[in-house]
Amino acid sequence: MQTSSILLCFVASILLTSVSRATPSQPTGQLLYASPAERFAESAVIPGSGAHELRIITPTLVELYIVSTREGSANRPTFCDWIDDNSGLPNASLPTAADVEVKINGTAVAVTNLGFQRRVRYAPLNGTLFHMENALYLELASAIPVGGTVTATNPATDKWPASFVFTADLDPNRWSSAVHVNQVGYEAGELKKAHVGKWLGSLGELSITATTFDIIKTSDSSVAATGPLSPRADSGFLYTPAPYQQVYEADFSSLTTPGEYRLRIPGLGASFPFEIRAGIDGVLARTTVAGLFHQRSAQDHALPYTRYEDGPSHTAAAEIPSNTDRAAYATMWDSIQGMSGGAITGPADLLYPYVNTGSVDVSGGHMDAGDYSKYSTNTAAALHALTFAVDYLPNVADLDNLGIPESDDSVSDLLQEAHYAADFLTKMQDADGGFYYIVRPKDRDFETDVLPSAGDTQVVYPKNTISTAVSTAALAEIAASPAFQTAFPAAAASAEAAALAGWNFLMDALDPDNDSIITPTEKAAAYQKIAFYGDAFTHDDELAWAAAAMFVMTEGEPEYESRLKEFMPDPNNILLNGWRRLFEGWGGAMRTYAFGIKAGRITNAGGHDAAYLTLVENELKLAGDDVVIWTNASAYGAAMPLIDKEFLVSAYHFSGNESFDALVASLLNASNPSNPDYREAVRMNANYALGNNPNDIPYYTGLGWRRQREIVSQFAHNDTAVLPPVGIPIANISQSPPYLDTYLINGGNLLQRSLFPAEGLVYPFYERWTDTFDVDMADKMSSVHSAFVPFF
Repeated sequence: MQTSSILLCFVASILLTSVSRATPSQPTGQLLYASPAERFAESAVIPGSGAHELRIITPTLVELYIVSTREGSANRPTFCDWIDDNSGLPNASLPTAADVEVKINGTAVAVTNLGFQRRVRYAPLNGTLFHMENALYLELASAIPVGGTVTATNPATDKWPASFVFTADLDPNRWSSAVHVNQVGYEAGELKKAHVGKWLGSLGELSITATTFDIIKTSDSSVAATGPLSPRADSGFLYTPAPYQQVYEADFSSLTTPGEYRLRIPGLGASFPFEIRAGIDGVLARTTVAGLFHQRSAQDHALPYTRYEDGPSHTAAAEIPSNTDRAAYATMWDSIQGMSGGAITGPADLLYPYVNTGSVDVSGGHMDAGDYSKYSTNTAAALHALTFAVDYLPNVADLDNLGIPESDDSVSDLLQEAHYAADFLTKMQDADGGFYYIVRPKDRDFETDVLPSAGDTQVVYPKNTISTAVSTAALAEIAASPAFQTAFPAAAASAEAAALAGWNFLMDALDPDNDSIITPTEKAAAYQKIAFYGDAFTHDDELAWAAAAMFVMTEGEPEYESRLKEFMPDPNNILLNGWRRLFEGWGGAMRTYAFGIKAGRITNAGGHDAAYLTLVENELKLAGDDVVIWTNASAYGAAMPLIDKEFLVSAYHFSGNESFDALVASLLNASNPSNPDYREAVRMNANYALGNNPNDIPYYTGLGWRRQREIVSQFAHNDTAVLPPVGIPIANISQSPPYLDTYLINGGNLLQRSLFPAEGLVYPFYERWTDTFDVDMADKMSSVHSAFVPFF
C-alpha cells in the first residue's frame, strides 16, 4: 500500500472512529433506522424498550421487530413474554397467524404462516437490564406491490401495546437485514464479495429466489454494476437441518470506480452503504493501530490521538514478591495455586526463585483485554507479528502516519509499537536472565471499578521456562530485524543482550550438569507450570521458537539450529489436538526460521539444513491451505475450523489470525498458480470481520454502521463514553452467550435461555452473537495478527 493511500483514508478513519458521549437509548416507539443517515448517526444507540418497526423482508414476508427488556434476573420481559425460560418452549401467549391482521393498501390479506425468533441484543455487565430483539415473521397470501403500504395490527391488543404502529412502504431500495457487506468498504483493485442470507427463527432459512444483484450508487440509486448471484452453501456442520444452505454470493470485483454504493437484491432490498476506492484498507490499518495505542500501558491517552482520554496507567514500579513470605502476596499465590493445578502453593515450591528484590520498573508495553494485566506470552506473540510484518510484508515498513504520537518521524508506526513492546519485555527480565510471567494487580485478580490511570499496585509473577523462552524468542527476533537495528540501534543491542541472557538461563535450567546434552528427564524437570498461557505443549514449542530466533539473530550459529531440530524434530507432526497447525510457539519458530533464511540472514559458513527448511516451509504452506479449506467451507467466508464445526465449539476466533497463516503461505508460494486462493481467503475473512456476516456487526470497535458497546475493557466500564475505545478486535464467532453472574437464575444462564429457538442444534452458529461482556470474545494480544490482513 502506498503512503498516499494511507493519507487518503486517514480522514475517513477519523469519521468512522467518532464517538459521542451520553447518547440516550432509542426512545420508546420510535421507528428504527428510517434512513441510512440516521443509521449512521445511531450506530452507537441500543434500541430501547418498546422500539419497534415493520420490516419488509420480501413482498410476501414481513417482520414485526420489537425490542423488549428485562431488569433483574427474575423479572419477566416488558413485551413479548412469549417463551418459558425453563423449557425454552413457547407459552400460550405466543401470537398465532390468527392473532395478526395484515392489510396491503388497506385490503386485508391472510397470514399463512408465522414464525418467531428472539435473541439478546445487549446485556451490559454493570447492571441487570438487558435488551432482547424479538421478530415475528409473517408469511402473506398476497404480495406487496412496489410502493404499496403494508400494516399489521393485533386486533385483540393482547400481544403488544395498542400504541405500537407497524407500517411500511415497499421501497425496492429499502435496507435489508438479509444483505450483508463489508461495512468499511472494498479496495478498488481487490476482491469484492458480499452475501445474501437470513435465518427466520422457527421458520428456518429464508429461501432466496433472486438470481441477480445490482450495485447501486448511494446518491441516486442508479445501477453501477450487475451480476449473477452464486450459491454458497456452508459445509462442515454435521447436524440436521444443516445451517446456511440458502446463502448466496455477489461478486462485484470488476467494479473499480471510486464511490459509495449499496448492494441491492431484487425483492429483498439493499445493504448498508459501503465505499469502493483505493486506500480503503487504511481504515482498518489506522483503526488497528489506534487499538494498539489504546492498549498501551503508561501512555498518556489524550487528544489529538484519541477521544478516549485517560492519563498514564500503572507507571509505578511493580513489587517483587518475597521468596519466603507467602502471606504478603497471598492473592498472587492463591491465583497461581489455582492456575497451576496445585503444583505451586507458595514461594517454597518455585523452581526459579526471584533474584531481584524490592520493586522493578515494568511500565510500558501493551495491556491485554481488561486493561491491567501484561503477559510475557501475549506480548511476545504481538511482538513477533509486528516484527514479521515490518520485515516481510511489502510496504508495511513505510507506514508512518497512522495517528500515534510517533507518526511522521520517518520510522514505521508498526515498528514503533514493536519498540514499545520490546522495551517492556526487556524490563521483565530478572538478574539471572529469566523473564517474569505476568504483571498483575497485587491484591486482586481483576481491576473492575477504576479507570486504568487509577489502577492498583502491581506485582510480577514468577518466571519459568515458558515466559523466558517466549521473551527470548521475540527479543532475538526483533534484535535481528534490519529495520529495528537502523531505527533503534541501542534498543536492538539491549534486546540482543537480553535474548542471550535469556538463552543462557534456559540452558542452565535444561542442562544442569552442563554436558551439552539435554535428556528427556532434564527437559521435563526444568518445566514448571504457572498458568495456562503458553502451556498447550508445556514449554516445548517456546523452546523451539527461542532456538529458531537465536539462530537467525546470530546469523546462523549451528548450535541454535541443532537445538531447534532437537526441540522440533518433525515440523510436520506437531498438531494441537491432532489438527491445529502452527499453534503458539510452533508458529513463531517456523515463521522465524523460514523467513530469516529466505531473507538471507544466515551468513555463517555452516549455512542451514536445506532438508529441514523444506519441512518447515511445507508446514507453513499446509497451514495456509487449511485456512483456504475452512474459508471455502463457510457460507460467509469465515475460516472456522471444520473440527470446531463438528463439535460446535468456538472461542477467541479472530478471522485475522486465521488470515495470517494464509498470508504467510502466500509469501512462500508466490509463484504457485493456487496463490490467488490465499488472497481470496485473506479478503473473505477480513470482509467477515468487517460486517459481512449474518449479524451485520463489524468485529472491530469503532467501525461500521452497527457498533458493539460492551467489551472486556476496564476503561469502557468506568468512563462515560458510550462506545468502547476504538480499534479493539472482538472474536468473530461465539459459542454461546456467556455466564454472567448478573444474569444467572435458578442455576441457569438467562442470556442463553432468552434465545428462541433454543440454542441446541437449532440456533445457527454464526448468529450466536450478543453485545455483552464475554471473555471468550475478548481481545487477546496475539490477535494483533489481524492488523496485517489488509496489506496483502
